[in-house]
Amino acid sequence: MGMQKAARNLFDALRSHRVSTRWKAHIKDPLIQATTQALLDLGPEASSSEITAILPEVNQSRGQVRHILKELAQKRQADWVLKVIWALQDRGIRLNVRDYTMGISVCARSKLWQHALSLFAAIPVEQAKPDLICYNAAINACQTGGLWQYTLTLFQAIKEATLKPDVFCYNAAIGACKKGSEWEQAFVFFENMSSYSMQPDIVSYNTTISALEKGGQWQQALNLFEAMPKSSVQPSVITYNATMSACVNVEVWQKGLELFALMFGRNVLPDVISFSTAISACEKAGWWQQALHLFAALSNFSVQMDVVSYNATISACEKGWQWQKAFFLFHAMGGASFRADAITFSATISAFEKGGQWQGALRLLEAMPRATIDPGPGVFAYSASISACAAGSKWLEALELFQQMQLSSLRPHVVTYSATMSACEKAGEWQSALLLLEAMRRVDIPPGVTAYSAGISACEKGTQWQRAVFLLTEVMPQAHVLPNVVAYNAGISACQTCNHWAYALQLLYDMRCAHGVQPDVISLNGCLGACALAVQWQQCLALLGSMSAQDIEPDVTSYNSTISACLKGGKWQPARYRFLQSLARNQPQV
Repeated sequence: MGMQKAARNLFDALRSHRVSTRWKAHIKDPLIQATTQALLDLGPEASSSEITAILPEVNQSRGQVRHILKELAQKRQADWVLKVIWALQDRGIRLNVRDYTMGISVCARSKLWQHALSLFAAIPVEQAKPDLICYNAAINACQTGGLWQYTLTLFQAIKEATLKPDVFCYNAAIGACKKGSEWEQAFVFFENMSSYSMQPDIVSYNTTISALEKGGQWQQALNLFEAMPKSSVQPSVITYNATMSACVNVEVWQKGLELFALMFGRNVLPDVISFSTAISACEKAGWWQQALHLFAALSNFSVQMDVVSYNATISACEKGWQWQKAFFLFHAMGGASFRADAITFSATISAFEKGGQWQGALRLLEAMPRATIDPGPGVFAYSASISACAAGSKWLEALELFQQMQLSSLRPHVVTYSATMSACEKAGEWQSALLLLEAMRRVDIPPGVTAYSAGISACEKGTQWQRAVFLLTEVMPQAHVLPNVVAYNAGISACQTCNHWAYALQLLYDMRCAHGVQPDVISLNGCLGACALAVQWQQCLALLGSMSAQDIEPDVTSYNSTISACLKGGKWQPARYRFLQSLARNQPQV
């Protein structure tokens, strides 16, 4: 009875307007709710006249209309907020700036930034002059859409209206520049704050550092981070994460790990983003063991793992050639009820490729559509699987994957072509390798030095030395691709295989003198082998003697070729001397 009496007294007080507005806000007006529902029942194709027929007389009930707009906003019906405002305008009702601001804010929060800005542009200035709150709502819509240019226009309008932008206004403008990938303009807005004697807050710093991070400006991001204590603003975990990411993204992984360690000294509790960024730093440094330690430490800090942290750790294991550990983490994700994404599959497939596990790579590639990966296996996953087949000398499987990729409407890139050519090269399928090389040019993908090297090596294995030399000396220069030591070695090896020692020596000369490419022991051994087959013992002795002058250490193969050439040429004394020299330098191998 006591509760019923209290409730009756409350409603009596509402009727007599003796209860404060704060209490009224908590009580839903049945009329407002009924009107709002009636509007929604009209459906998306409702006309302006149908909407205004349901609305109360605004001139007598402006407060009710505003409550209807609020009710629609709470229901996340941004489209209907806009429709009601348009309908009221059509009826000739004079709305005030608060009505427009509410509509702009609701549309911005609902990611309908186009609606918000069109509503702002439709404000009749002679009836409802925008104030700073209205401008802030419009700039916030620009932030949602990344319209940094329009933000500049709004700032100019604020100045012309003799209004002073506040911190919220600047933060939204910086956010718009960040989303629009305009780090320079974001930094200009940040610096302008101090010009107007305005103190940046933690949001200002975080948003600006994040904009610098997206622009690859790690040094400026770090400088801004280090300047925060002077402004009496303490970095938050978001600040640390953005600054760490700025460093790690541009391979300054040491700084990223230093910042991660600094968090603990300053009592800032790292979150899953902090750990994932630190794990990515370890991956870039090749520290797969440290990456696993950090991943294991997540539970010690009561931080919930996510897909990003799993992916970063799997990628670290992949870079460290630890395919078993990468696959273990892949399986652990399913046990932890995390859904592997395209990055997870691609990184694990790449780990299999590095471990020579081509069967595992193919099984994972086949599992991607079944795992409802959208949009299914990507270019990277196919490329890694093809590389795994190449490592396992499975050229037919590699070509089949390449064809599947094209049937899936995926456009192979230069890495995919190179990996497929490498598979053909290992099998000596020089025709297929050259067809792929020609196909690259037809689809306007310029072959790189890796693709040309694979083609030259395929010709070498197929005893097509003329084609190998032609690719190296004619085609590559015409395509403006500078041969590297791998390409030259493949060409020299092709000449050696077909017993053309003079061409091998010419390539060695061109390598050093024409293109300034430093030969290695493989280059010299190829020439030594070619000369040994042709019993050119003088050339062998000269080449062996030149190795020390080029800071190249001869190995057992170098000495064997020279000794063989000398013995075949009847020069047993130089052969004996080189044998003893080889024994002294390479005793364990000999």
